[in-house]
Amino acid sequence: MARTARLPSKPWKWLLWAVLAGLSAWYLFDNVIYAFVRDRSDETLFGRTAWRFSHLFAAVPLLLIAPLQFSRRVRMRHPLWHRRAGQVYLVGALIGSLLAVYLGMTIKYEGSRVPLALFGAVWFAFSVAAWVCARRRDFVAHERFMIRGYALAMAFVWVRVMYDLQGEMFPFISNVEVRDTTREWLSFVAPLLIVETWLSWWPALRGSKQGNEK
Repeated sequence: MARTARLPSKPWKWLLWAVLAGLSAWYLFDNVIYAFVRDRSDETLFGRTAWRFSHLFAAVPLLLIAPLQFSRRVRMRHPLWHRRAGQVYLVGALIGSLLAVYLGMTIKYEGSRVPLALFGAVWFAFSVAAWVCARRRDFVAHERFMIRGYALAMAFVWVRVMYDLQGEMFPFISNVEVRDTTREWLSFVAPLLIVETWLSWWPALRGSKQGNEK
C-alpha cells in the first residue's frame, strides 16, 4: 500500500505540545469545577446534568493523553503504551463526541444547537477514520486524522479562552447570544482550518510552486 510522506519533525513541536498541555490542565481546573459548582442551573441529576458530566469524564482525559501520543520518541520506545493509550483515547473520543452531538441538539440555546452538534459529528468521523487507517496500517493517515480529532477536542479549551477574551475579540458584537454562537463556531472551525492549512493546503501550494519552477 502506498504511503504518503511523513510529517516533518520540527524542534518547536515540543513547545507547542507543552502549551497545549498547559491549556488543557487549565481547562481541567477551570471548566470541570465550573460544571460541578457553578453551572448546575435548574437541570435535574438524571437530565442533562448526568449526560454533561459523562461527556466531561469521557473527553477531558483525552486532552492530556494526546500530546504524548504524538511524540515519535514515545511511540518508538514504548509502542505497547502507545497502543493502549490510543485505545483509551479512541473509546473516550467516540463516547465524548456522541454525547456532544446529543448535548448540542438538546441545549436550550437555539443558536448553539447546530455548531455543537456538527462539532460532535465531525469529531466522531475523524476518530473513526483514524481507527480505520490504523487497522489498515496506514499510520501516516492515522496520525493526520488523530491530529484533526485532537484539534477538535481542544475546542473545549478554545471556547473557554474566547469567553475570557470575548470583549477584546468581539467588541463589534453586542448581543450576548450572538457572541456565544460565534465563539462556538470558531472554537472548532478555526483550529480545523489551521490544521488543514498545515497538513494539506500549504504543502500542496509549495508542491505546486516547486513543480512550476522545474
